[in-house]
Amino acid sequence: MISEVTSERDLAQACIDRATAETAPKALITDGRIDAFVEFMRRNIAHGNIDFRRAHLRTIIRQVQILPGGIRIFGTKSDVERAVLQFGIGDVLVPSFVPGWRRGRA
Repeated sequence: MISEVTSERDLAQACIDRATAETAPKALITDGRIDAFVEFMRRNIAHGNIDFRRAHLRTIIRQVQILPGGIRIFGTKSDVERAVLQFGIGDVLVPSFVPGWRRGRA
């Protein structure tokens, strides 16, 4: 039973990944674009307001595990790729489900 559900889930995820790849823009992720994105995130995660931190981290982090020896952070490559590709072209990273968020307001 569990193996059947797992197989269905994996098949559904493969279909989603394929559809996403087909509809995704064919932009290149350059070293400069990654550096700019990392600097933007580093600056705003360290010094931005708490709403910014929550909204932006939730878009790229799927799960956090607190372990005796440290912390493990999980996310998907596709979420990070999308965030880097969207960086600098408008509504960067902020999902529409964040209550109270409005463009241009602190």
